Amino acid sequence: MGLTYRSRLALLLLFPELLSCGGGGGGDGEAGQPTDVAVGPEGGELAVGPSDPAYGFKVVIPAGALTERRTITLDGYRTAYAPTRPNKGFIAREGGVAGLRTRGATPYGLPMTVHAPLGGMTAAAGEIVGLFGYDSSADQWHLMAPDAVSRDTVGAAMLSVRTTWHDFFAWGKVVMTEIPVDYLRQVVDARFGGGVSAAATAELARITAQREFQQLHPNRESLLAFRNGFLEVFKQGQRNYLLAEQARLGNCGAANCDVLSDRFLDDAMSYAGNLIKIKWWTFFLFEAGPDGKGADLVNLLLLWKVISLYVANESFPCDYKCVTETCGSEFWVGYAGYWFSVISQELIDTAIANNWV
Repeated sequence: MGLTYRSRLALLLLFPELLSCGGGGGGDGEAGQPTDVAVGPEGGELAVGPSDPAYGFKVVIPAGALTERRTITLDGYRTAYAPTRPNKGFIAREGGVAGLRTRGATPYGLPMTVHAPLGGMTAAAGEIVGLFGYDSSADQWHLMAPDAVSRDTVGAAMLSVRTTWHDFFAWGKVVMTEIPVDYLRQVVDARFGGGVSAAATAELARITAQREFQQLHPNRESLLAFRNGFLEVFKQGQRNYLLAEQARLGNCGAANCDVLSDRFLDDAMSYAGNLIKIKWWTFFLFEAGPDGKGADLVNLLLLWKVISLYVANESFPCDYKCVTETCGSEFWVGYAGYWFSVISQELIDTAIANNWV
């Protein structure tokens, strides 16, 4: 079974992922000049020219995203002048800035896939690669985690993000211990749904504002009152919610989705950990070219690890992807709340049993 839920508490936070003008993408343009492309309902592609330091950056607008034809301009590093840069903790890739502009109202909701070159940049322990997008209307940068990171046969990396229109993009990597927490909340909301991070923060603030918290003193009587009062009521409320949601999991292996069991928690934590490992190992994979280059022993070992992780996630008796799709991200917020109360009660029991208070 691996590690128990008590040693995996921190992982609970992980829960609360073409053509234009009748063919062809954006042209290379002249040296250092913007790329203009007319894009309509058929979709289109804009790419930075080879003479620009941001070469390799491109934007793909899917078919059906636009209902009318618009001329969109892509500015490379030489012509994109973002008014600010992301805050501390961001290490930009050299030449890693590009911009979009068009006449008329800015189409901020326009879906697109952004591909940004990382070159030989790699992320060390405590770092992640990512893409920042800047909205002029809000004067704000947004951090986006990549949907995919690939490397070619010479080791050059490319990150890809499904997102919407931003006026400017900057890419590179961020240092997790230095990046402002607001950026990380943006990543959580993008992955699990808008407002999830704010809802979790508000719930924590609501809990700590309770009278039981305000009057809590580190003595046996007050801890027992807190354990048997607020924590027990809160736990039972979350328990009832989870059991009601469990009744909806008929297509997820309902007989094996006992949401209050240690097995469910242990497997769910393993599932989340495997997803992180898949992202991590995929970052180092080299794509094998048509001549077979890149399919070396290291690459085969990495592929074996990724495949094994996928197999492991598919072998759990309860389908955790199905749980999220059925109940939404709110399920995991409630789930974290339930285990928060359970573990808090166990800590109080341990403190009293060992005469710590």
